[in-house]
Amino acid sequence: MLLLRLGARVVLASLTLAALGCSCTPALVQPLPPAQPVATTEPEPTPEPTPTPWVEIPADELAPYPAHDPRAAGAVAMKTAMAAFEAGEWEACLAALDGIGEDAVVAPDLAAWTRGRALAQLDRDPEAFGAWASIPRTSRFAADALLATARRHLAAGDPDGALSVIGGLEPTTDESHPLFEGHAAARADVLRGDALRARSGTPARDAYEAYKRVWIASPTSGAGAEAETGMKALAGGVPGDLRPRRAEGVARATALATRQQNRTIIKLLGPDRKALLGGADGEPPTACRGTFELGRAYHKRRKYTESVPLLTWAADHCVDDEVTVKALYLQAQGLSRSGRVTRSVAAFTALADDHPEHSYADDGLHHAARLLAAEGDHLAAEALFDRQIREFPDGDMAGDTLWGRAHNALRAGDPGAAIPHLELLAGKDPMGPLRGAALQARYWLPIARIRVDPAAAPAAVEELAKLAEEQPLDYYGVLALWKLHVLDAGVAFAVQRRVGERLAALDAADIEPDVHRPDRRFLGLPATGRAVLLLRAGLRDEAAVEMARALGEKPHTRWDRDTLLFASHVLAESGDPYRSHNVLRFAFREAFPPLDDETIALFTHAYPPAFMDAIREAVDTHEFPALLFQGLVREESAFSPTIVSWAGAIGLSQLMWPTAKLTARKLGIRGLRKSHLRTPERNLEIGTAYFQELHERWRGHLPLAIASYNAGPGAVKRWIDARGDQNLDAWVESIPYDQTRHYVKRVLGSFQIYNALYDGDGPYVPLRVGPVRAALDAADPSFPPG
Repeated sequence: MLLLRLGARVVLASLTLAALGCSCTPALVQPLPPAQPVATTEPEPTPEPTPTPWVEIPADELAPYPAHDPRAAGAVAMKTAMAAFEAGEWEACLAALDGIGEDAVVAPDLAAWTRGRALAQLDRDPEAFGAWASIPRTSRFAADALLATARRHLAAGDPDGALSVIGGLEPTTDESHPLFEGHAAARADVLRGDALRARSGTPARDAYEAYKRVWIASPTSGAGAEAETGMKALAGGVPGDLRPRRAEGVARATALATRQQNRTIIKLLGPDRKALLGGADGEPPTACRGTFELGRAYHKRRKYTESVPLLTWAADHCVDDEVTVKALYLQAQGLSRSGRVTRSVAAFTALADDHPEHSYADDGLHHAARLLAAEGDHLAAEALFDRQIREFPDGDMAGDTLWGRAHNALRAGDPGAAIPHLELLAGKDPMGPLRGAALQARYWLPIARIRVDPAAAPAAVEELAKLAEEQPLDYYGVLALWKLHVLDAGVAFAVQRRVGERLAALDAADIEPDVHRPDRRFLGLPATGRAVLLLRAGLRDEAAVEMARALGEKPHTRWDRDTLLFASHVLAESGDPYRSHNVLRFAFREAFPPLDDETIALFTHAYPPAFMDAIREAVDTHEFPALLFQGLVREESAFSPTIVSWAGAIGLSQLMWPTAKLTARKLGIRGLRKSHLRTPERNLEIGTAYFQELHERWRGHLPLAIASYNAGPGAVKRWIDARGDQNLDAWVESIPYDQTRHYVKRVLGSFQIYNALYDGDGPYVPLRVGPVRAALDAADPSFPPG
């Protein structure tokens, strides 16, 4: 550019001199060199703006299709077709599908799957195959369509056609194939075995091998039972070396362990116990995994005499570090539970000594220290606790250890010794993973300071007031408010008023955002797009399944809160409160948000009013708040009406069968069956009636009724007899059952959040904090006074 500007000035000078009649060439004007071609460059295009990492979706784009939209009519026709199919009206199903125009189809794969099934019922197989063949491989119906096609070929006496559809004699190795893994692969192998058995001239061993793959890898599925039946049918016609070998039995046991099939594992591997402990005939991996799985199964069955030798062998001989650590941990537990404390302490300590990088290392030190403390060896226990805190300051057991040290000192009447541990714990992030422990310390720290020096009371009141005001959604925030009513009622009333005003101001906040902002990558997933289309079409069950597919495992570790809120909203609108609130439940454990205008939608999705109408109706004739039982149901079943716990508790309020039968009899309900407890209304009717009994037994003292619901009234009576002179706060901390102690706090915490979100009685829930035995003479107040 400089050269061009200089050339222009020279030309201008020449023109000026010529105009003056001068024929000379001034000294400054030199002839230019011959012109050279000038390299020109294309101007750089304006860069495209970097897209935001999120996509804005207005709420109305998740609403049902408007009536004038062709897809609305298509959705109605699709639901009509599905209803007709369920009613066995195949022609009506096809007629409804035929009435859907091209521009009105909202779920082509669902329509094709439904059409194919109806056609198959009418024995119009070629047409059914055509419908199913149109389903893309990415659809969740792709595997079902292939398997249904193969099954129809087999039923028609065409085993070769069936094998062709599912990929021949061997399972596919194409990871993108719908039949690559999981239940689809297992079902394909069962069909493969059935087809090979039906195929003339095919050796029985080929079918047996197909069945055996399922027997090993998918023993707990329906396909696993079918495969075992097939193996038994062929057992007489296959050579002995084809029968399951020990290594294959161990692999089956590993699969069984994922579903806690411990009895079956013991039956399977028990006869090989001696061989496994002897090294499994020179097969170290088989011996390692086999002893571990058999030992773990005995451990789960609480048969520690059998489990400990197996787990000890696995811990000593396995080269797989993951198996070694788990075996060592279970070995230590078994030794502890069978009374061999010294060996248990050594095994727990070895976790930290030999495997310091493993997540169980700090657990080992913590449990070893607790055992020593229980045995009265407090110096050794403190040394291990100190080591744990020193070496694993951010471990998941750090909060338990610091609290354990502080609690022991408080119970021993030495609050001064508790203060350093409480101070460390109180410094943890009150909104992070150690939230519960941090707030626990923030509650007990000012109380310990008062006990050391009564003159510290004003400062302690200030700390408790700060806790109650900053954390009104937590059990310890509620506890702090009620403790303030004892220490300084004026301050308590002021805190109560300010928190009440903050909560009242949220009444005008939108509990659903006007615009969702999910991650662009999440919205780009095919399953996410299908979920939205299905939701708008009113096909709620299908929408929920697709959204669950999009989220995958542990979504809170992969997606931000806005994305999780979007997914939770779709799931809630799809009628799936279990998945909907769980999406945020786990995110809240990592980072608990403050409650304000910006986050209220997160809270109403994490603490939804699921089954609230049914709960209110069930509680209507009882004397405890409906929102309390709402919180209890959230903590008991996570709003899954059909869930059954490992202990056999059933449904929304997790009723044990003997308790349900007895309570139903008192209510005059006859002919009760276990299946009836999966019906929300019946389950809540019986669950609330049982809670009312506990409520009456403990004179309206809610924490005692809640503890009884979890551990039984007999256990609560024992604890009151032993420690009824303690104030409620200390009594709850001393509940000997870990599960019950945490349960009481969680239910009361959920009760408080529901109370804050859904117009409860005042900003704080009732909680009498005086001596427990004395409180039995007076129920918890209906709401804080003032």
